[in-house]
Amino acid sequence: MLRTSYSQILNSSRDFSTGICDANCRLVAQAEHIPIHVGALAFAAESVDNISKVR
Repeated sequence: MLRTSYSQILNSSRDFSTGICDANCRLVAQAEHIPIHVGALAFAAESVDNISKVR
């Protein structure tokens, strides 16, 4: 994200989070940037999983 982003918010303050979820949408690993964002990551992964099943 840092290398491809045009946003100064991402580049200068690193205002994003990354993580890896397993097949059951449980958080397995997370980066150290801003951990408060990661609290919603499992819910977001579950929503994406549900949407992909509908299509």
